[in-house]
Amino acid sequence: MRVVLFENSSVIQSAPEFSLSGNPVGYVNGFVHISEEEKRKLIKEAKRIWEKARKGFSQEKFIGHVRFDMIPDVEHSFPKKKTDNGSISYDLGNLEVKGCYEINAQDPECAAADAALKKAVKNGTPLAAKRLAEMMGYFFGKKEIAFVQGNGAVKNCWGSYFFDALRKEGLKTVPMSPKEVVSKKPEVIWRWGIIQWKQDDDLPWDFGKWLLRAQNNSTTVVNHLFSPQETAVDDKRLVMEKEDATLSQENAASVIKNKENYVLKPLRGGSGRGIYFGKNLTQQEWERAVRFAISNGNYGAFKAKWLPKIRLGKENVTLDANPAFLFDGKELHYLYTIIRLDKWENYQQRGAINVARGGGFAGTAAEG
Repeated sequence: MRVVLFENSSVIQSAPEFSLSGNPVGYVNGFVHISEEEKRKLIKEAKRIWEKARKGFSQEKFIGHVRFDMIPDVEHSFPKKKTDNGSISYDLGNLEVKGCYEINAQDPECAAADAALKKAVKNGTPLAAKRLAEMMGYFFGKKEIAFVQGNGAVKNCWGSYFFDALRKEGLKTVPMSPKEVVSKKPEVIWRWGIIQWKQDDDLPWDFGKWLLRAQNNSTTVVNHLFSPQETAVDDKRLVMEKEDATLSQENAASVIKNKENYVLKPLRGGSGRGIYFGKNLTQQEWERAVRFAISNGNYGAFKAKWLPKIRLGKENVTLDANPAFLFDGKELHYLYTIIRLDKWENYQQRGAINVARGGGFAGTAAEG
């Protein structure tokens, strides 16, 4: 794995054009390169994890865009090398994978971020959207796809870039509101985001429940909703290990006692908000957080998994590797790998890399 930065720049940059709700978002002023061998490792590990996770849900129904947030094992410090065009290249050694801390199955927002970044800094084709459009076109051909966009800062700010990039690649996607979907009953619906539209669209019923019924009949829903009987945490995070996400009065004492080993995450959350890291809290603060999470009823206790600290020039940073796939109900089809970086001090405070909260975004990795 190599990180290439443009000369005389810090690792994380910002530009007014690359922002969420008016707040600049960090991006990596350069790019990350992975070899074919490293890509194969990521794909192999993702497929291994997926085979375990998908046993808990009706995979013959699930078709969707899925991203694996993986923990890379790379060299911690290395010399820099100036290239012919004046940029600085850092060789991180051979990329290995130490684990995976989350599977995002609600249709990851990284493709929209990639499209927005490419538009803002004018540095190439939005590869994530391009490969998604190609794969969706392969499976659905010329069928009209109803694109139903959820709520949230990413969707409101970057959704248009994503949608434009898909259309540019020839994918026949038509944006529809929940009302239009219910009225027109399209054959294929692409759900992007958490379904919480009842009040926003003045529907006399819960659109999420309508969609759940539709996908169990003849409608194809890309990134379908999971039913309460399926062992998904919600419509975003999937359970990777048997003990993941369990939080109740029965195991509260163990979670409280072993605070260094746990992270409390909202089951219906996003943008890295509302997360409690045991290692960052005192014992008293952690106990209060656990009690609050149990009473709230919307939290799971996940085993803590930490990203590496590396040094690029004079800066300490961390990074993760995020291979994304399209699952067709039978197998995973590789699309691209997103790389995210952030300053080490930010990661220490937040315990996660999150682009919506200022984390650096390198976009789709160069491959080969």
